[in-house]
Amino acid sequence: MTVLATLRAWARRIKRDAFTLWVARQAEERELQAAPPRSVAGAVAILLLWTLALTACAAWMLRRFA
Repeated sequence: MTVLATLRAWARRIKRDAFTLWVARQAEERELQAAPPRSVAGAVAILLLWTLALTACAAWMLRRFA
């Protein structure tokens, strides 16, 4: 194998590795954009818990005072 062929093989390998990393980075960015931010998910969870607590309180009050 000549020096030129070796350099071409290395260049091919570097290009292939760079492309693989680029594809992986694009997939990761798409995945991050698809998921809602953690702060929004936390806020939704807190709102659901408050709704559950208020519903339980209202049910208790209806049974107790009705």
